Amino acid sequence: MNQIKALSEKIDLARDSFLSGDFDSADFHAVKSKCEKKITSFEKKLLDILQTSRSVGQLLNGAISNLIKLSDSHKGDISVKRRIIG
Repeated sequence: MNQIKALSEKIDLARDSFLSGDFDSADFHAVKSKCEKKITSFEKKLLDILQTSRSVGQLLNGAISNLIKLSDSHKGDISVKRRIIG
């Protein structure tokens, strides 16, 4: 997130330089294009991380649920325990 913010600020600075006459149109568009490509790349990586985190969370919830069920199954009689073991 900080990198995206820094790149957005870099675009703002380039825009200010363009408006003040320090940059010409080609310079401004080059900086803007380069920063926007990097921003898009970071946003994609961020989305991938969020999706992976959700998947891991779902797996953990399933594992915990199975452990709870296993614990409850061990409270049964010996025939239930033998069935669990196989």
